[in-house]
Amino acid sequence: MDDRIYLDKNWEIHKEFYANVGSKLSNNGKILIQENAAGSSLSDFEQMISDSGLRVLDVFDKQNNVERDLIYYIEVGKSE
Repeated sequence: MDDRIYLDKNWEIHKEFYANVGSKLSNNGKILIQENAAGSSLSDFEQMISDSGLRVLDVFDKQNNVERDLIYYIEVGKSE
């Protein structure tokens, strides 16, 4: 199994994603990113989001998490 499926070493996949996704968004487009709080937090991504010309619009936890289900969401859009 390709470890890229479950391991994002130095957040390289995230960096590539954020660096390129802005060109695919309309001016009022939004992205909803699902992350796992057991392995990350917003602070891991804020700088790469900002560097790509995007901004965090909202951050919220998944409702009704069960046991170790620590999902949260980051809503991202273009900077104005």
